[in-house]
Amino acid sequence: MGFGYYIKNLRKSKELTLKELSQDLMSISFLSKFERNETEITFSYLLELLNRLNIGFDEFMNITEYNSSYKELLKELNLAYSNNNILALKYLYNKELELYKKNNMHFHYLNSIMMKSIIYNIDQSFGKIDIKEAEALSEFLMGVDYFGDYEISIFGNSLICLEYSTILLILTEIQKKIDASYMLADDLRLKLIHIALNIITISFEQGKIEDMKYVLGFTSKLIGKRQLYFEINKLNYLKGIFEYSYGNKEKGRELLETSIKVMDFLGDKIGKQNHLMYLKEKFDFTL
Repeated sequence: MGFGYYIKNLRKSKELTLKELSQDLMSISFLSKFERNETEITFSYLLELLNRLNIGFDEFMNITEYNSSYKELLKELNLAYSNNNILALKYLYNKELELYKKNNMHFHYLNSIMMKSIIYNIDQSFGKIDIKEAEALSEFLMGVDYFGDYEISIFGNSLICLEYSTILLILTEIQKKIDASYMLADDLRLKLIHIALNIITISFEQGKIEDMKYVLGFTSKLIGKRQLYFEINKLNYLKGIFEYSYGNKEKGRELLETSIKVMDFLGDKIGKQNHLMYLKEKFDFTL
């Protein structure tokens, strides 16, 4: 069942008409379509409907059982991805597609696109998401009013299949919303930091050095004074790449040398080797 189904049941239990619930918020016909799961609404509209129904968001999520099923999905996804289990990932992909066909809940469709993107990242023979899927993903992320765990996970896991310009637009929207309206929980902040670090690398790969500067600043702000040693060192490594690419080679080399030494100190031999190989490939130098 879609969210609209539960809103309809709650509305009727409160003995409210479509006109009363939708007044000064949306048209009667639009609310009716939402209740029939024929369209989606933004998070802010959902919150306002719940407010009018005198139902808290957490209570609503428990009613729909969506929250628990989503967390279970992420748990299965992380396990399959960490074990490089393509078969398990394909199973989850097909499962989400079947659920979407069965109940027409849009988030199952978005989940399947995310799965497809993850599988493609491991096995290019599986096929990249198509134009329609990319547009659905972009439309959803650009229309989000609140970036919670679900939205940030969808964004981070789909970077490889989104247009670069779209990635930057979404990141800019996230920054605006964080700056203007809400504080991030620590776990969401860490997820977003990792996404931002990946976007810095993507910007470099795309030759967008000025964009690197913007995302580096945003990431530094996200980290703040938190003792996130791995993330801070990765950020300094990327700052070194930025400075070196920008023409400040001495400063860049100094940052890169320091970050590699930190990896060595932390015993991250594989990370050190991979980062040195990357520098050799991109700049043809060794530290």
